[in-house]
Amino acid sequence: KNNSDKKEKIWECEIQIIRCNILRKKTEQTLQMIRELEKEELTNEKKAELNYWRGWSFMLADKWDSAYVYFSLTDEGKELAEFSKIVIDEKYSVTFAKVISYFLPGAGQIYTGNYVSGLLSLGWNALFGYFTINAFVSDRVFDGIVVGSLLWLRFYRGNIQNAEKFAVEKNILIANNILDYIQNNYKGRKP
Repeated sequence: KNNSDKKEKIWECEIQIIRCNILRKKTEQTLQMIRELEKEELTNEKKAELNYWRGWSFMLADKWDSAYVYFSLTDEGKELAEFSKIVIDEKYSVTFAKVISYFLPGAGQIYTGNYVSGLLSLGWNALFGYFTINAFVSDRVFDGIVVGSLLWLRFYRGNIQNAEKFAVEKNILIANNILDYIQNNYKGRKP
């Protein structure tokens, strides 16, 4: 019995260290500790607890897909799995925002709900595209090169960067809103 108590106290200490690492956002260290603990012979209850803390680690590392998977494996994490699913469903695709901006300047900004920025981007690109084409048609090659390479490409590239930036910012806002809600309203165990 004495050996059993000692093992249980060691387990509790390891879990506390894992929880501290989660709060410190030391994801790799946390996952390494969990993998080390999984090498031991564990009860189903302890395996579920490790999956629960693994889910927290992924959630605070903004890896909501992985958090959803591990929270879903535990009874205790079902509510957190639902929150993770909400974030997954609401997040914008950064890649999609950039790609559609390649084809139609301003489309990525419009996709993320930044309508004014998207319309301005489309307008600037159309304007400088017109100036560039008009310069080449009028045999003003130098003007076409200067306007095309300096101004038009600047707005075209900026359009793509803005689409990415807006998608990332919106995703951070979505995740932070859920994390704030969890911090203030979730009644289960937290790190």
